[in-house]
Amino acid sequence: MSKIVVLVILYAISSHVAAADDFFGQPQRLCSALVSEGLRTEGWKPNKAVPGEWSCTTTLIPFGTAGSNGMENNIAFYVHGTNPSQANNIRLKININNAKERTQAFSRLNSAAVSLFKAMAKPIPPELVNAISQQKPIGINTSFGKIGLTLKPDHQIDSFKVILTITHSSLSKK
Repeated sequence: MSKIVVLVILYAISSHVAAADDFFGQPQRLCSALVSEGLRTEGWKPNKAVPGEWSCTTTLIPFGTAGSNGMENNIAFYVHGTNPSQANNIRLKININNAKERTQAFSRLNSAAVSLFKAMAKPIPPELVNAISQQKPIGINTSFGKIGLTLKPDHQIDSFKVILTITHSSLSKK
């Protein structure tokens, strides 16, 4: 089975993004943004594994039925930053262990992405929704930055990632 990595990269330039910028500046709120999707973190904390970084993460949350490898599809949510008051990136990840439930996995990824954009007070671009549902790469320029959806093949399980990254001139000067 080919492994496809889907990356949705959102570069939000602070001068163009009031609501999303405010949201990245509230990492504790961001960490609880996907509770409605069953993605509960333990809150924004210093990262014990990487000194100087902050994060909140979920475990891999299984859904569906087990595939031939004995594992269910799963989803996870990660937020990382290098500042206690600012998140730098957000990741949603699904692993498809049961190819028969691929459509369900993409539906779960899309639902989480929609919820994340809603929490940021931004509508998810319809082009992104279509790209996720069609599993096709896309590049989208928006009022708050750029979104890119890329697929990279591999050979074991299928993994898909939605990555949102904000850049700040004030953070890059530190």
